[in-house]
Amino acid sequence: MTEVRDHHTPERRHHRSRAAVAVAALMALVMLAAACSSDDNATGDAAAGTSDTAADASVGIDYSAFGPFSVGWRSIEVEGVEVEVLYPVDTDRAAEGERVESISSALAFPESLRAVVTEAAPFLIQELPVDVYRDAPVAAEGPFGVVLYSHGASGHPSYYINTLAHTASWGYVVAAPNHPSRNLAAAATGGGADAATTDVEDLTNTVESLNAINADPDDPMHLSIDTAQLAAAGHSAGGGAISRMAMAGDVAGTRLSTIIGQAPAPPVRLSTLVDPDATDEEREAALNEALGAQTPPDLPVLLVAGERDGVIPLATVEANYQWLTTPKQLVVMANTGHNPVLDVCATIRAQGGLTAAAGGLVQAFGPNIERLLALGEDGCVDGFLEPEAGYAVTRHLTVAQVRWAFGQDPGRASLDQTFLVATFGDAIGPVRVDL
Repeated sequence: MTEVRDHHTPERRHHRSRAAVAVAALMALVMLAAACSSDDNATGDAAAGTSDTAADASVGIDYSAFGPFSVGWRSIEVEGVEVEVLYPVDTDRAAEGERVESISSALAFPESLRAVVTEAAPFLIQELPVDVYRDAPVAAEGPFGVVLYSHGASGHPSYYINTLAHTASWGYVVAAPNHPSRNLAAAATGGGADAATTDVEDLTNTVESLNAINADPDDPMHLSIDTAQLAAAGHSAGGGAISRMAMAGDVAGTRLSTIIGQAPAPPVRLSTLVDPDATDEEREAALNEALGAQTPPDLPVLLVAGERDGVIPLATVEANYQWLTTPKQLVVMANTGHNPVLDVCATIRAQGGLTAAAGGLVQAFGPNIERLLALGEDGCVDGFLEPEAGYAVTRHLTVAQVRWAFGQDPGRASLDQTFLVATFGDAIGPVRVDL
C-alpha cells in the first residue's frame, strides 16, 4: 500500500594566540552544537511486553510525554569506546541511585580544550536539565528490549540525553556510543581517521557488550536486557550509520527489528564521488546512482525529515526513502530545520542562536565561520518550529515505531497521519507510507 497525504502545502523555498587557534578549530567544526551531518552534507547534504499501557489497534497513543518508568544512567566502556546506557528504573527505588538534574555540554569537548572553550567561547557551553539516576537499580519488569542510538558528526551522546531518557522511560535499554571516529573530540583534534573502530563497529560491539552484561550474574543488569528485541535510531550522520549497520548482514544487524533515521544522511559518502562544485542536479544523480548500487536493508524503516533542513535537505531524505524497500514511512516535520531532536537546540534558540552569540569571533575568523555557525544553529533560531514541539514529535515517533516493530502495539494507529496531525498540529507536514 502506498499512501501520500499532506494536510497543508509547505512553502518552498595571520597569526593567532593558542586560545584563538583552538577556538577557531572548534568553530570550524561548530556543528558540535548541532551534532549535524557527516561529510555528506555536501549533497545539500514500556517496552519488552511489560508496559501496562493499553494499546488498541485502531486508537493512537501519544508517547510524547515521559513514560511510566524513572530512568537510570550508567556509563560503560566497550572496546575502548564510551557508551552511555539509560534504562528503566522502578520509581520507588530511583533514590537508590544518585540523582542527576543537569549536565554540561562541556563534557563533549576534549578535556584539554574545555578550559579554553569555556573562557573564549562560553556561548558553546550549554547546561542541560535532566532527571536521571546514576546507577539506580534496573526495574524488575524486564527483560527490556534495546534501542541503539548513534549521534551526529561532531556530536556526543550528552547532546541527546533527554531524548535518550525519554525512550528509556517507556521501558527500553537505550545505548549510545560516543563514536571516536566522528565525535566532537575527533573533530576538534583531527583524530577521527585514527580511531580503532568505525561507528558501525561501535554499535555492533555495544550489542555484544549488552549481551555479556545480561549474562553476568554479578552485574546489576543481569537478565534485564533482551537484545532479541533490537532497534536503532540515529541523527544525521548517525542515521547513515544505523542504515549501514542494517545493511552489513552481521549478527547484530540481522537482529534489528527497525531503524529510525532522524534528518538522516544517506548510507553513502557522496563527497568521495562528486566534485565539490557540482550542480544540485549532478549531486542528485550521483546520490541516486550510489544508492542504486547498494542493497537496501530488509526491515521496516521510519525516516523523519525537516522541511527546511539546510544540512541534509529534504530532497536527499526523499531520495533515500525512495531507495528503501517496504515497509517504510517518511514523516516531514513542517517549518523544521536539522535539529528537532537535539537537546541543545532549545538553549541555542534561547540565547538568540550561535551567530548572534558569537560576537567578535565572526569578525575575527571571517565569513566561513559565520557559515558554519549557521549550520550549527540550523532549525534552532526564531522562525523555525519551537524546539519543544520538535522534541514532542521526534520522541513520540521513536517510541511509536519501536513499539509497532516489536509487536507491542497491535497496529500503526500511533503512526497514522490523521493521529499525528490531531496530536501535534502544524508540526506535521506530508506523511508518506508504503507497507
